Amino acid sequence: MELDRRDFLKGAAVTSAIAAVGLVGCGSGGSSGTGSNATAESAETEVVSLQIMPGDESALGTPPEIAEADVAETISVDVLVVGAGITGVAAVRSAAEEGAKVLCIEKKEGLAIHGFQAACVNSSFGRNLGVEIDPKEVLNEYQRRSVGRANMAVATLWANHSGETMDWYMEPIVGDQAMMDYVTVAYYPLRPEHDPSKDLTKTFVGSLDFKEDPSSPIGSPCWMELGARNKTLAEKAGAEYRFLTAVVRLITDDTGKVIGAYAKDAEGKYIKIETSKGVILASGGSAQFGAGSELIHKVYAPSSYKNYMLQVGEEPAWEEMFQINPGAIGGATGDGQLMALWAGAYMDAYCDTAMGSAESGIGGTVALTVNQNGERFFNEDIGIWEKHDQLMNQPGYCSYDIIDVNWRDRLPFQALGHRNFNYNDVPVAVGWNGIDYVNNFHKEFLAAIGKPDGIVPTLDPHAGTVYAAETLEELAEIIKVPTDTFLASIARYNEICAAGVDEDFGCDSQKLFPIETGPFFACMATARAAMAAYAGVITNGKLEVLSKATGKPIGGLWAAGNVNGSKFSPSYSTLMSGMNHGNGVCHGYFAGKWAAKA
Repeated sequence: MELDRRDFLKGAAVTSAIAAVGLVGCGSGGSSGTGSNATAESAETEVVSLQIMPGDESALGTPPEIAEADVAETISVDVLVVGAGITGVAAVRSAAEEGAKVLCIEKKEGLAIHGFQAACVNSSFGRNLGVEIDPKEVLNEYQRRSVGRANMAVATLWANHSGETMDWYMEPIVGDQAMMDYVTVAYYPLRPEHDPSKDLTKTFVGSLDFKEDPSSPIGSPCWMELGARNKTLAEKAGAEYRFLTAVVRLITDDTGKVIGAYAKDAEGKYIKIETSKGVILASGGSAQFGAGSELIHKVYAPSSYKNYMLQVGEEPAWEEMFQINPGAIGGATGDGQLMALWAGAYMDAYCDTAMGSAESGIGGTVALTVNQNGERFFNEDIGIWEKHDQLMNQPGYCSYDIIDVNWRDRLPFQALGHRNFNYNDVPVAVGWNGIDYVNNFHKEFLAAIGKPDGIVPTLDPHAGTVYAAETLEELAEIIKVPTDTFLASIARYNEICAAGVDEDFGCDSQKLFPIETGPFFACMATARAAMAAYAGVITNGKLEVLSKATGKPIGGLWAAGNVNGSKFSPSYSTLMSGMNHGNGVCHGYFAGKWAAKA
């Protein structure tokens, strides 16, 4: 039975929509910024937004009723893994290698792996290069960045074991030089003039960087190929994958223990999966980049939704939950979270965790940053995620990073975080060279001179517009900021650089470089409309999902990767690049291992 769209506006239950797997996210409005603001008068139109109050868990409805007569196939396995992203792939292989009979269900048509860096502490690859990190320092910084909100038992799992789990995940390519040529430690080796221990903003070297080059001899990006090879190893161990199939409900026994799940394939046929060990939820977060679950956001992440609406003014590109082959990256629509809640779980109390970046043409490089009024407004020595939050309070949600022709001199002193330039001059066998990359960027910057509309560097699709001029006065005119204020901000910044002490905002003196020699550049950064990507359920340190009623493990249910809550709140503030992927591999490995041994 299809749910009449008008029923949402009357506050009707969503159960029948879920049963139709049409599902709760009926307010689908196309791509971000092209949706529609729904009102009662527009209820007959195609785009209708759910009328939900924050914290209204009654809006979650109840799981679909599926009669045995509707089941076309029954499968018995030891472990069911929901989701074939990086976390799910690791969980499937781990459980299979422990001897469990494993089935993975994925609603997309193939592996849902993306991204090219993975944060890990003390991997063999890094240690062989001389990279050693103290996990205690990592954990202290982890707790500080989360403002004490992180589930430190889960954080400790990553800090103490991510190196060994990354070694395990990389086993399929060790010895394959064509693949290993694409692997580096991000930002390593460090330049001799930079001592990270003196950085005021703490970051750590150690993340593995898998160069993404689709034209490479291996036929696909290294990161994707590595995932595919892990899938192959799992299949050789007896695991099975089913794609274009969505798990829509968990099955529990009289004690509340999870003993299986129902899934629905692309033809609408129901499959019953019986599990002797349990289910691992590895189905991803609740949103990515302005698309995702309307239900999860409006109930559990209202601040992120509010900020999106304030910035964009239109409904996000909501995705239907449990949809076969969804458009959202990784299928991130909160399916696992909703099924866990139906089974008695509870959500992270601080799951309004935004993942919004604000990178400019110089990535996350520290430089004088001014707003549209030409004013400096913060300590620039923070990551692109935290910068995003700063820009949300600035006019136009944007800023300009101001640099001069000598901007490359500052690169060796940058933090080891997301989107900073890899300034190494050590060539990799495949021909990649950090210094060449930086110099080619500089050439593009110079090409912006004489172009009032600026240029977007072709080397980085995420880069913002870069404007250039021979004089600072001309640059102010091009970017349309008040010239007097702009020049005063630069003069003050140069005074700070000369003194070596930032008395205005406390920026690390190692990151202070004057703006003196033309030509000059303004690299625009805009706060992208962000939605919560990390709304997850509460687990213990063994990734077992906890019951809201008892605070104890539900039994037979694990949450790994972005289904797991309390990792990054209040924002995706990271002490290494690739934290999301590094956690995913680590969680997947242990969830699979523990489930198989349950």
